[in-house]
Amino acid sequence: MADKSNPRQGFKLEASVVERMDPKKIPVTQDEEKSEVSGQYRYNGWTQCPWCGHVGWTNGLSTDYYISVRCGRCGGYFSA
Repeated sequence: MADKSNPRQGFKLEASVVERMDPKKIPVTQDEEKSEVSGQYRYNGWTQCPWCGHVGWTNGLSTDYYISVRCGRCGGYFSA
């Protein structure tokens, strides 16, 4: 179980970057912890939206690079 009190901090994405992304491939934060089968270097954990401060459960985080995420509360896009 991941620690919700120490979430991975997100970084805001510019609108020009968001326009080029496929929304179907962007994970959305959730209010509760849910497990999914992940790849070898991927994991699930809590992330914090830089737009509204919401802490949500995010699937598919990577230890090697940041991924794009959409906040489940405000809908803002960020990297985590």
